[in-house]
Parts: sequence; structure tokens; C-alpha cells
Amino acid sequence: MINDIISALSKKDHYALAMHAAELAQSDNGASCLSPSLARNAGFDVDYLDLIQYLSGGAIQESPEIQNLRRILLIEKGYEKCGHFFKARLAEFNHIMPDKKGLTGYGHDRLYAHIAHDSTLSEEHIIEIMRQESRFIFFHGMARPSYKELLYFEKVRKVVESDSVLDYCSDNADLGLYCALRGHNVTIAHMDGILLEGLRKRFALRKCRADLLAINAQLPFPEMAFNSFNLIFANDSLLNTTDPLLLLEEFRTALKRNGLLILSRYPFQTTPHGLSADSAARRKTITDYIAKHFAPTSIPEIFKKI
Repeated sequence: MINDIISALSKKDHYALAMHAAELAQSDNGASCLSPSLARNAGFDVDYLDLIQYLSGGAIQESPEIQNLRRILLIEKGYEKCGHFFKARLAEFNHIMPDKKGLTGYGHDRLYAHIAHDSTLSEEHIIEIMRQESRFIFFHGMARPSYKELLYFEKVRKVVESDSVLDYCSDNADLGLYCALRGHNVTIAHMDGILLEGLRKRFALRKCRADLLAINAQLPFPEMAFNSFNLIFANDSLLNTTDPLLLLEEFRTALKRNGLLILSRYPFQTTPHGLSADSAARRKTITDYIAKHFAPTSIPEIFKKI
């Protein structure tokens, strides 16, 4: 198993890394299995930070801001003294989505298989695939806390009104949850069924609530009221749709004047791993639309509605 961890690190296969780490954590055999030097050279930045800290026994130096974000988001108690926050998030995942069969496979292996056999996926097909993999999507979100995006939010929340927030299709709604805990009005949009219900439970555990927008084959782009949000957060969502410009137009319509759009990762910083076909032309079309209808901010992935 340790060899599997090292192999996943060397390949930067974060899906396999998360699965192997979870297996070790559940058997209580993973703490400090990596040397500090190997952990520091893993190159994941704040991605999978809790996971790497668990495997390396807390070898990565963290900023006080990250520690504060973790304390606010954490619900499961008992691991703080030894720093095993990865185990805490796994415990929350298992509480919200119990399944005696456990997690089998890496989820995205099956997604890739769909892509290989069908290069012209319909919106309805994409949604059905994601619904089938709801437990894996939520698990992966718990394995990779959205610390980078939360740091973005911390930079803008004091200077921009953000009382109404939409968290659109992020794996585990970390940003939406953080905003709710800060007293903002939050809406969560995601695949209906297991995943959306799991996110509702996550909020309920902390005695806070969010409005829910269900996405399904009949309603692939949920209706968002005109001028209704100060901030919309979308993490890779443009990659997992056949019509990213339509989704961007929905976001632009739903944002209030001077509202902010956080487009985390795609199409700017991530290697494509979603369901839709990706190309330089597709990315240029998206970035051209953003340049026309939004103004850049001091943070590369945050844009202000014009």
C-alpha cells in the first residue's frame, strides 16, 4: 500500500492517492508513512493538504490562515491533537454517506471509460454519469478541501458585499458551507439525489442551512433568479458541460451589479479531466466571453460583472 501511495505521488494521480490514503486511514496505518522530504516535494500546494499532513505526520508548514479555515470547517472532533484532519473529514464522509460496500474503484476510471466510448456526450448523459458517481464526487471533495478558494474568498469578502452566495457544483460545498457559517445566505446547486442530499446533511450537522437547486436531465441548467447573487463560485463546472457559454450567461444574469464570479481552475489552471471534450478553441471561446462580459480583479480566477 505504501508503494501505491508513492506511485500515486510520483504520477500526480490525485484520485488514486486519495483512495489509497483513505484505505490506510481507515485501517489506522497511514500516519507518518511518508518522509517529510517526500511530502514537501509532492507539489500539491494546498490541494490535498490534510491528506499529505496525515501521511507525513504534519510535515508541511501551514499558514495561520489555513489553520483557521480548517478549524471553522471541521465538525468531527478528536483528531485535532494529533493533526489528523484528513481522518476527521473521512469520518464526516462516512457519517453522511454510509455504505457497507465502501468505495470501490476510483470513480473517474469509469468516467474516462464513458469518454473513450462516446466523444459526443449529451448534457443528459453527463448528468447521469455524475449522478452515478455521487459518492465518489463527494468523497473526493472531502479528500481535497477547497482551501485555495476559501483564501480567495477571505481576500474579497471584506471589501465586496457577499450576502448572497451560490456554490455551483463544487464537490463538497466547502465554500458555501464556510459562507453559511459566516452568516451569508447560501444556495447550493448540484446533481439531485444522493449528492445534493449529502450536502444538505453537511450543513445540518453544523446547524446551518442553504437553499438547494437541483440539476437533473430535465433541468441541466437550473433556473437562477435575475440579479440574485453577489458571488457565484464554480469549480471546474465549465468543463463538465456541453454548453459552457450558456452556463456563463446564466451566471452573468444571476449576478448582481458588480457581483463576483470565482471560476476556480478551468479554463485557466487545470489539466482537463472532466467529461466534455476540451480544446484550445473551446477554451479561447470561454475566455473571450469572460473578457467581454467581466472585468478582471487582482486575483486571477475572480471576475467582476460589468
